[in-house]
This record gives sequence, structure tokens and C-alpha cells, in this order.
Amino acid sequence: MFIFLCVAAAVYIAFMFAKRKEQLAKRALLPVGAMAPEFSLPDADGNTHRLSDYRGKYAVIAFYPSDSTPGCSLEMKRIADRAPAFAALNAVPIGVSVQDTQSHRAFCDRVGIPFPLLSDTERTMSHAYGVVSTGRSKADRVTYIVGPTGKILYVDPDVDMNLLNIPGAWLAWLKTNAG
Repeated sequence: MFIFLCVAAAVYIAFMFAKRKEQLAKRALLPVGAMAPEFSLPDADGNTHRLSDYRGKYAVIAFYPSDSTPGCSLEMKRIADRAPAFAALNAVPIGVSVQDTQSHRAFCDRVGIPFPLLSDTERTMSHAYGVVSTGRSKADRVTYIVGPTGKILYVDPDVDMNLLNIPGAWLAWLKTNAG
């Protein structure tokens, strides 16, 4: 019986990985060099943010699935811990998910997030940036670095695979390429 359960679990896990890989392949991520789509979304305090507000800076736009989940809490906390390093490189981290501003406010307070978390409840920004896989209602964990002129300069398409190393890779890219 134990061997049967192990085999069944292995088949299920393989199926889920294959399904997730198929979902990720259906995304239409924006390429490096494209102009980043403009957005206008509220943050946790209800203040409206637009991409054009960040002209002259590097916008590190981190899409994430859901407030207050273990993976998202880890990601946002690691970004928050490195906020001074981003500022030193003329970069502003911006989190984006589909939760409302109240959920974002509670998440910011609980995790200690000092940067904007934008509420994309209508999924307009998530769709424009191609981070919502077919059949899913939440954004995938994808990060874009948008340059001072609004062009996409860097795309991290599968942050889940590097969750423990972020935002180190983004900061390393900025140190090498910003300026």
C-alpha cells in the first residue's frame, strides 16, 4: 500500500508540474526592449500610482499572486529589507497583485513593506504585462525592471524558482546596467 501511495503521489506531482509548465507557456510576457504599458492603480493607502510617475528612475515591478501567503510574504519582506539598496541605485520597487487596498494595507503593516503595493483588482495591469496565465485569476510571480525612459530592460519570468535569491539578482543587474 505504501508503494502505491508513493507512486500515486509521484504521478500527481509530475502532472501538476506539467500543468503548471503549460500554464506558464501560455503567458504573453512583454519582451526586453518593449515600452512598458502605462498603468494607473491605487496603493495600500488609496494613492494613485502611474508608470509615468517613475520616469527618470528604474521601476522594479514585482507581480505576485496573493497577499499574506508564505511565498509572497517572503518575497516582499526580502525586497523590503533591501529597499535602501534599491534607492541607492535610483530604483523603486513596486509590488502588484489583484487584492484590494485593504488587503494590501494589512499585508504592508504585517510584513513591514515600505514601498507601494498596487491593487490591480480589475487585472488590467496584470493582463497588459502578460502575467496572468490562461485559466488563472491571480498574477504569476514575474518581475520587470523598467528603465527611466519607460522601456523594459529586464524580465525575471519565473521568480518562484529563485525565491530565496531575490532580490539579489535584480540588484546585481541594476548595479551592472543602471547608470
